[in-house]
Amino acid sequence: MSSHLPDLVVRLDLPRSMAYGAATWDWHRMHYDTEDARARGFEGPVIDGQMFGALIARQVREWGGPRIRFLELEFRNRGFVVVPSTVTLRASIAARSETPQGERVEIATQVFDEAGRCVVDGGRTVVELPRAGG
Repeated sequence: MSSHLPDLVVRLDLPRSMAYGAATWDWHRMHYDTEDARARGFEGPVIDGQMFGALIARQVREWGGPRIRFLELEFRNRGFVVVPSTVTLRASIAARSETPQGERVEIATQVFDEAGRCVVDGGRTVVELPRAGG
């Protein structure tokens, strides 16, 4: 098994940002209203920082499969991402250990914007991969 997860590349546009806001009941105008975002000093609407947690979980689930069990997930936002933009999630396995239930895996993640700036670091996800047939 590779020590790196496949990169996840995601286009973040206004419809996706609005859908995330609807799903999480977060209707802060700076995430969808260009004028409001500009009044706050941004070039345009900014992605809700918590969306990166959802994207990290998506990348890990796609790698580990539907039976993976999340134990911990944390990350630090380091910059704003203005829509539309494409981000790339890069993740690697930091540690592995056996447990009675399966394999415990710690994954380190960073997120980069189109310019190559790290906008999320300190990503740490701990999951348990169940034993085959378990």
